[in-house]
Amino acid sequence: MAGRAKQAGEEGTRLSSVANAILLMKAFSDEQSELGISALAERLGLAKSTVHRLASTLLEAGMLEQNKETGRYRLGLAVFELGSLVRRRFDMSFEAKPWLMTLREQTGETVNLSILDHGHANDCSEEGWEFGMDRITTLFTMKTLTSCTRWSGTSR
Repeated sequence: MAGRAKQAGEEGTRLSSVANAILLMKAFSDEQSELGISALAERLGLAKSTVHRLASTLLEAGMLEQNKETGRYRLGLAVFELGSLVRRRFDMSFEAKPWLMTLREQTGETVNLSILDHGHANDCSEEGWEFGMDRITTLFTMKTLTSCTRWSGTSR
């Protein structure tokens, strides 16, 4: 993970506390969905006291949650809510569905839709977007290179 945020003079008018809060939230991953203050401080190159203040502020805003048993932090539901706003902004089902159906008919293969963002494929599939299998389950994460799809059944 990238370390400490640059000071305002280094990149214009950027607030380092806001940049550090963003870096803190980006420190979480599928592999490390819960992190303690020490691990976060080490990743960010910040003092534990600074990370604790950032985490407390993000916790109060719902951007982080704290595991009561371990004391570690994880991303909160407010992050999901913001992500949902972004996803709803894209009404791709209306535009993409005819193209996906045509592609499925022409290839006889299962199709789905992903968006490439900073070198990562973000699966945009919604219920019924994967066409071609009797039963299909799509598993995805925001930071994987491809979506992983399991299926059972036969092609339609």
